[in-house]
Amino acid sequence: NCSGQFCSFVIRFNSTNLIHMFNNTFYDTDALVRHMFFRQLSKSYKPCERVTNCSGNPYMSFKCMVGYKFHITMENTNLDGYVSEKLFNGALAGGIPIYFGASNVGKYTNKKSFVHCDVNKTILEEMRSFYPRTSRPRHFLFNRSASSSSWPTDEELYTWADGYLRPELEPCVRRVMELDGNDELYEATLREPFLLDGDIMSGAYPLRGVMLAYNLLSSSEEEARRFGFRTLPPDTLV
Repeated sequence: NCSGQFCSFVIRFNSTNLIHMFNNTFYDTDALVRHMFFRQLSKSYKPCERVTNCSGNPYMSFKCMVGYKFHITMENTNLDGYVSEKLFNGALAGGIPIYFGASNVGKYTNKKSFVHCDVNKTILEEMRSFYPRTSRPRHFLFNRSASSSSWPTDEELYTWADGYLRPELEPCVRRVMELDGNDELYEATLREPFLLDGDIMSGAYPLRGVMLAYNLLSSSEEEARRFGFRTLPPDTLV
């Protein structure tokens, strides 16, 4: 049942303390997208809920997302072919996933079954240039009031990222609003198969999360039909 709460966001980093996310991680600025979307949707439409008490295996975090109409299931980077467990968790939880990540995600899943926030690669690359990998430790290079520190304040980081990402994410926000306000459209999207066939697992697909989700979906005929499998070839299961 997805008619309860509005939107889930399973994340360990707090979106009100963005700069903390870059301490002791290898994240690029792409990782800001999901937090900026969370804040933009929450402030301009309805509050999303940051789910923090989801312990255990991240590949099973869909259990913490059940009961929400939408799920923010965004990758920490934009890289073609990189589709992690996050999107699958959103599909497994019921409700409609909201995705950012691989631009070619439609190669692996049915894009009609979720909201795809496809941020312009030129924007992402320009943002990355302000947090280059060439220095250790890494520094943010955009102008800010803190003259001596290599780290901006959270508000400075938010303002900088918002200037790039707000117009990119606005169509995605409007799409969520449209689906939320139109029961018929929402239900039609919910009925779309998540996977069109088993080809996602052909060859040496390296992502454990996708494999685990595929196996879970394949565990019963009922679930297979719900998520749109036409065939379940045994040799694709891991």
